Amino acid sequence: MAFRCQKAGLFSALVLLQASLPLISGGQTGSDLSRDVSRPLFYQLSGVSNSEDGIIDLVEQVNDDPANLQNCGGGGDGCKMATFIVGCIVAGSIVFPILTFFCCCGFCCGRSFCKCCCKCCPNGEHCGGRYATRPYKWIEVVMVVILLFGSVLILFVFSGLGFQSLSEMKGDYDDVLDAGLELVRTPAAIIADTNAGVDDIKTVGVELFASINEDFNILADVKALYANLSANLVDLRTEVLGLQWLVEGCDAGTASCSIPPVLPPSLPAIVNPCVGGSHPIGVGALLSNSRVNPSCRNAQDTADVACQCCARCHTILSDIAEVQTQLSTDADLDGLNATLDLSELDATIDEAMGDWDQSLTDFEDTLAPVDDGVTEAKSAITADQVDGIAAGIFLLCWIVLICVLVAILVRTLGAMSGPKLAHLDWYCWWTAFVIGVFYMVIIVLPVFGWLTAAALPFETVCAILPAQGENAGDLFRLLEAADSEVDYEIKTLINECVLPTQGYIWSSANITKASLAADISSEFNVSKQLDGIDVGGTLDAQGQTSAFNQSEVDALQPAEHGVETGCPAAIPSGSPRCEVYQADMDAYKSDLEARIAKVKAASATVTAAISALQAVSASTKTKIDNIKVDADAVVLEIIDMIWELGTCSRISNAYEGLRSPLCDGVAAGLFGTWGVLFLMAFFLYLLLFLINKSAKMAYGDPPRSNQIEDEGNVPSGEVEKGIPVAPNGENSQTKGQTPRPESAGEKVNPKQEAA
Repeated sequence: MAFRCQKAGLFSALVLLQASLPLISGGQTGSDLSRDVSRPLFYQLSGVSNSEDGIIDLVEQVNDDPANLQNCGGGGDGCKMATFIVGCIVAGSIVFPILTFFCCCGFCCGRSFCKCCCKCCPNGEHCGGRYATRPYKWIEVVMVVILLFGSVLILFVFSGLGFQSLSEMKGDYDDVLDAGLELVRTPAAIIADTNAGVDDIKTVGVELFASINEDFNILADVKALYANLSANLVDLRTEVLGLQWLVEGCDAGTASCSIPPVLPPSLPAIVNPCVGGSHPIGVGALLSNSRVNPSCRNAQDTADVACQCCARCHTILSDIAEVQTQLSTDADLDGLNATLDLSELDATIDEAMGDWDQSLTDFEDTLAPVDDGVTEAKSAITADQVDGIAAGIFLLCWIVLICVLVAILVRTLGAMSGPKLAHLDWYCWWTAFVIGVFYMVIIVLPVFGWLTAAALPFETVCAILPAQGENAGDLFRLLEAADSEVDYEIKTLINECVLPTQGYIWSSANITKASLAADISSEFNVSKQLDGIDVGGTLDAQGQTSAFNQSEVDALQPAEHGVETGCPAAIPSGSPRCEVYQADMDAYKSDLEARIAKVKAASATVTAAISALQAVSASTKTKIDNIKVDADAVVLEIIDMIWELGTCSRISNAYEGLRSPLCDGVAAGLFGTWGVLFLMAFFLYLLLFLINKSAKMAYGDPPRSNQIEDEGNVPSGEVEKGIPVAPNGENSQTKGQTPRPESAGEKVNPKQEAA
């Protein structure tokens, strides 16, 4: 019966083990154990409803007055957590080890040495020694076998999970130390890299703004065209004044009204200009033949008369004066030259950024002690030592389980091979029992107790420690409860840079894109520098030259300035006087035509200059508008480049690189191991009980007391071989045979005689 039950139990255990393999081999074992086993177990046992609030409440109470822990009876989650931690330490380190040791030792001593227990046994039942107190029923045998295999399998699974949980800490431990150093050194690296990047941006900014400044070179071309037009207008005016001088003559009394070959820029005082379409009688201008303009003399008596008025000359001169008044001056054009002072760019950017690195410097100073601590930790505890600790915690458990499996194997082989191996499994059972008790008292219970003090607060703090993208509210509550002063800059750095997945360091320094734009644009904003300047009006060459009328110049003709053909009626035709008059008139006409030709030529030059100026000024106005846009774009480009330099991905990833292995690895591994040890303690107690029962079952059903006391009536070795003995001394092999008579002189056991 027992053998068949053992085979059924073994088969059930294999099925259970196969179902447990995915849990053993999958994922982060420590994290899974912490989440699925330890945390629910902790909440169930401690009565704490929220561990995060509990640790904050506990820290706050201790910080206010450590004596608060002594009056924690009806407290909240903080007191419950403290009570639970202390209770686990006391129970695991003192109470349960002592009870386990004395109960197991007392039981063993009582079974082996204390004869008084026999008095408690009913007549016919064995008490003490290796045998069971009474025969086991078949259902009890089945239950023991099933529970035994189940306990062994469960302990194998739990110990394997616990070992794997701690073993995973080996890599996490190294990752934590490396990530700690990385996080400590990241602020300084960010500051150095950002400063270097800003220096590069300054160089790029100078190049970009230099190209903007080059665009203003077009103003030199515009100034040249304006200067050219102004000179051409002066030339035209001079030619028109020469024509006016020829037509209108000089003041009366002028000795000689001769026009010089090189005309002055303005009429000399001797000229007698028309005013309002008329002027007083003066002296006619000398012609190229050195005679006086005939239109200024009376044809009959050659007396002086009022010369002709050059009305178109006055109109043209007025137009020229209007254009000269409207044209933009060099000062006006220089006002459009918003060339940027590139030497100020570095100082402007530095001023805009201000003390941007202050929060990083404070963060670096805060973490400075960690650098030394991590360096010492790397040399103090190696990853191999972590593996050694894990093996040390669970090695004895595996030895106990192996002893149990060996005992089962020996029992099974003994049942199949006969009496040679009978009862040898008894030694394996009691070896497993002794090592199991030692393992419980020395390792499982104390480690569980003291691990409570380390793993539970550690894991709870990790629950408060925000992951990347989460809120740091609980963390700051914990720090405030501990009276840990956290600078505003560090708080801002954590909220704006460390935790966000796409944060920027500038936010921790209260720097925004708008503030950067305002500071940089104050010195490098073309639009701002051109504020108050009428760019369109300054470059409106078309409007400025609209007063000039080429048609007036084109309409100039000699006939409208007193040129006549033939002689007046008062002078006989063909007379010498007529010939002289006609010669003077021809000379006047020739001089007029020459003057008019010069005026038209100068006017054509002016017209060409106006056309060129209008084209270039229009393109220059568009160019300046584009320069404004381009300069603003350069400012925004510089700001974007600076802004992207301040991305927090580096420090955020460094923080997450530390938090993840620390909390999801080390803390979860410790807390998962804590839960495993609790469950192992429960099943180890059960296993010790089952081992004891199995050891009793190794000797079969107990013999009656009178047969045990008088082993002479029992065939040698039959009891030890587990051969059932009947009350009359018969066994299965001697049943039906005549009992062996007593030899002469054999002493009869009094109890047998009584029976």
